[in-house]
Amino acid sequence: MYTSNKCITGKTNEIYKYISTSNYKKVVKPNTQVHKYILVDNGNVYELIVDVSIIDFCSGFAPMDDYGKEQPISKKKMKFKRVSDNQMIEKWDKILHKYEKD
Repeated sequence: MYTSNKCITGKTNEIYKYISTSNYKKVVKPNTQVHKYILVDNGNVYELIVDVSIIDFCSGFAPMDDYGKEQPISKKKMKFKRVSDNQMIEKWDKILHKYEKD
């Protein structure tokens, strides 16, 4: 989630032109933050909120090698934190229940 520099709200396709390991600067309003979320199938929600000037598309993610050692993509190590916002967790939980097997 981010504030568009073109004042676009909601789902947009503008960012797809720039997806790379660079950054969000071409589409995100300066001096704002980018919010990344991981929605887990056990009902947990994790978030990473970082200023647009230092975040890139890979921030918060790192592939592992065959021995379980991180191979960071981003230069800056950033970690997702578990969300304590009950409204968000409840909303995600409702979405998850739609896809439960009987």
